[in-house]
Amino acid sequence: MKQWLTGAFVLALFSCTNHTKIPSDIIPQDKMKEVFLDMMLADRYASFLSIKDSLQLKQETFTLYSQVFDIHHITEKEFKKSYLFYMGRPDLSIALFDSVASLGERKRNEYYAEKIKKDSIRLREDTLNIKNLLKRQKDSISAVKDSLALTTDSLYLHSLLRKRLDSTASGKAFKKRRDAASPRPGNSAKP
Repeated sequence: MKQWLTGAFVLALFSCTNHTKIPSDIIPQDKMKEVFLDMMLADRYASFLSIKDSLQLKQETFTLYSQVFDIHHITEKEFKKSYLFYMGRPDLSIALFDSVASLGERKRNEYYAEKIKKDSIRLREDTLNIKNLLKRQKDSISAVKDSLALTTDSLYLHSLLRKRLDSTASGKAFKKRRDAASPRPGNSAKP
């Protein structure tokens, strides 16, 4: 009977404790999920490094881990103690890993939403730049056409003026003086 009473007392003692309470020397779940996510990202980054030597890869991975600890203002000892606590409590670790997965998915969606937004802004800017470029090209083509039109108009006017000068007597005299003053390559001056 004494064993039953001792067993009942121990059972009552453990059943009255709060199993969801996390000790003060353990990293809280909200902070721990961010640390876990950054640790997984560090692992992922290290796996993409092109390091052939396994010892060097481990050193680089531990360097990344220490950077994660520095970012979250914790020590390796605090992390290990908290990790062992959560692994010993499946009810808390399942919830923790679920929240890590949802946090990772949310951050990934935010990243891609921001990337899509930046890409669409850049696309709009590129479209505006192309439109401005096309407008400038149209304007320069118009300017070239206008200058060609002016050139052809001035050539036409020059030819009309030449015909008029040639048809008048004073024009013939002017033409003779002009030809005498500047011999053309085809006309040789008589000695």
